[in-house]
Amino acid sequence: IKGATYKYYAYSYNSSSTMPDATDRTTPTISTGENEDFLYASGTLNTATTGNNTLGLTFARKTIRLSVEFDARGMFTDEIQALSMTVTKGTEPVLQKAVIDIKQGRLVANSTEYYNPTFTLADFVNVEEGFNDRKVVFLYTVVAGVETFDANLQSLRIKLHDNTALSHDFPAANSKFTFVIPTNNRDLGYKYKAKVDLIESAVVVNAAGVANTRWARGNLHYLGASARSNYRFRTQNHGKFTSWDHDYFRFMDSKPGGITLPLTGDLLNSTDGIDPCTLAYPQNTWKTPTTAQWQALAAVTAGRTISTGNHVEYAGVDANAGSPYPSKNLRIGNNGWERKGATGLLYYDEPEEGFYWGFTSDDRMGFHIKDSNIEVRSFAFWGNILGLPNRNHFASIRCVRR
Repeated sequence: IKGATYKYYAYSYNSSSTMPDATDRTTPTISTGENEDFLYASGTLNTATTGNNTLGLTFARKTIRLSVEFDARGMFTDEIQALSMTVTKGTEPVLQKAVIDIKQGRLVANSTEYYNPTFTLADFVNVEEGFNDRKVVFLYTVVAGVETFDANLQSLRIKLHDNTALSHDFPAANSKFTFVIPTNNRDLGYKYKAKVDLIESAVVVNAAGVANTRWARGNLHYLGASARSNYRFRTQNHGKFTSWDHDYFRFMDSKPGGITLPLTGDLLNSTDGIDPCTLAYPQNTWKTPTTAQWQALAAVTAGRTISTGNHVEYAGVDANAGSPYPSKNLRIGNNGWERKGATGLLYYDEPEEGFYWGFTSDDRMGFHIKDSNIEVRSFAFWGNILGLPNRNHFASIRCVRR
């Protein structure tokens, strides 16, 4: 009716979910729904005597929104393939739904009810469009005052970045991550974001003198400047690597291979001095071992096995074990070393031996594997090959946790 005043009530789940009908027109009520973002608005509209009437709505959120993100870039994957999670406070559920009085815009007394679903990959969305390595789920509860909650990761599967046919499956992750909501974010209408960075676990060798060093399970690998999370660890270390642009690094240089030709003079100052291990995601989580750490490992003989020409393996502690890793042990492969001459020729030498840099001020020291001889030795002999300085030669890198 023109020139009349109307009272209006508007509500939404803010999603494509179908809302139930409010059948009681005298005292209409409606469920806020399970894990729905319930929005509400009410007011009056004075209709014009001429022309059209426009109603502008400003909704108020009648829930607290909790978002939980899992970031698997630290697991060196491009895809989370499966994921399941519950949300609790200790052993008790934390999410609640209720019935809301539409006219009053408030919850009906004694109508709150806990619900505790298991959220699977279908409930999560990509944090960044087009990338499957970060997933987030949005959770809604209608009762203010939530102080803490636990995100319980029950299972996880990721695709291996260097073998598209294989996946790592963590069927019994059962990891609990507890978050505390700041006091000023506990009222209805607020949003709170929690993030879990999933990071590749390290290996600890079961021997005296090395128990405080946590080793990466695989060698450092560079995917290229245009790649996302371009510093990663190999998931397989059983063969010889032949890609100098990805697996062999100069001393104190963040980029493997790819030196601009021709090589002339002493290139000591051409390296960038950056430890490439620190660039693996999350940055500054890993570092290149010091000479002292390599020396401590080289001194270990108990629990050490040598596959001549292939690898050396050190017995690890039991905590290293568990799906999906095939072994709790630390295996370091014999991958040879590479050099590039002034003419651009690439040399791949001594593939039956292993050469690994240590990150110190001395560019000649490294971990060396040859037959049954395991030692930290000088790589100074490289400086006599082709008349080039040591830093024009390329060795493998195995990172350790900071």
